[in-house]
Amino acid sequence: MKERFLKKLKIISLFSLGLFFLSFPQSVSVSQFFGGLTIATGFPLFFLDEESRKTWKRVQNPFLTFFGIYILLFLSSLFHAENYSSFLKKFLKQSEFGDFWMLLLFPASFLIASQKKNQTILRRFLFASASIVILLGCISLFSEVRIGKFVANGFKYAPGDRLQHFSGNIGPIKLYLPIGMMNTHLTFGGLLGLFLPGLFVDWFQSTKKRKISFSF
Repeated sequence: MKERFLKKLKIISLFSLGLFFLSFPQSVSVSQFFGGLTIATGFPLFFLDEESRKTWKRVQNPFLTFFGIYILLFLSSLFHAENYSSFLKKFLKQSEFGDFWMLLLFPASFLIASQKKNQTILRRFLFASASIVILLGCISLFSEVRIGKFVANGFKYAPGDRLQHFSGNIGPIKLYLPIGMMNTHLTFGGLLGLFLPGLFVDWFQSTKKRKISFSF
């Protein structure tokens, strides 16, 4: 009974993490749902599964370090605040505190990705997500309207929405700065910065393996 329950938790956590990777370049809300599901199904394994407890020992120091840094920054900001009441209201409502829980995704995703049998599946999700990001970036080159806002408004342009930044012309074709589904070009650039180095390393390693196999 326990083994079957643990097996289901492992499967759900694996695919919820994969769907998190797939969805976060397109929708923050959807990706947060899958991120929460990954945490909810991954963290119980640290307490119920013996192999997962060993993994926790490997990841707990980096996790607690990041957690400690966040707490120290919060206490430092609180100490220098002139008014504690206004600071706490602003901190809880207008800062990134609402995303603090996503720090828990770090040990849960490490647990899932550290298992070799899961790595091929996660790599496919990452490759699909990167392909979507690049495809949407290419489409946004030709769109005056920001795609993310356009979709969020029910495939309509809402008056007052910011238009794309004009980049230049290729003959009669107008080009705009690529933005994908993001609200800013910096965010889109950050996504490319997350994906492209990993894809390059993966391509380089697979090419190296093929060369070694051919040499034999």
